[in-house]
Amino acid sequence: MTRFHLLTFATVLGLAFLVFSLAYFATFPLWRSLDFLIFPGQIERALAAYSQADIAAHLRAVRLWDMIFPAYYGVVITLLVRRYWQGQARVWMLGLLWVAVAADYVENFYTI
Repeated sequence: MTRFHLLTFATVLGLAFLVFSLAYFATFPLWRSLDFLIFPGQIERALAAYSQADIAAHLRAVRLWDMIFPAYYGVVITLLVRRYWQGQARVWMLGLLWVAVAADYVENFYTI
């Protein structure tokens, strides 16, 4: 399998994961994940609309499903960097990428 085919497969897989995640989060009150609420008062209104079961389901989704996505985008972008960058630029890009992946895992762990 060439790299192009691998990246195409990874992109299709990522889009399927995104659609599945959006369908899951559409079952929550206000049709949103708490991750997308950024304005003052939005979190409070959402939490008031969420039942305890909704909060537990949101935490389960973030701690299980959202743990897949950082590794996924880390691997796909690593494949792109390895293909198109050389030398010192490659080292910096990969280093910064995996720092971002680690930061995403920390953010997912400390959600709510």
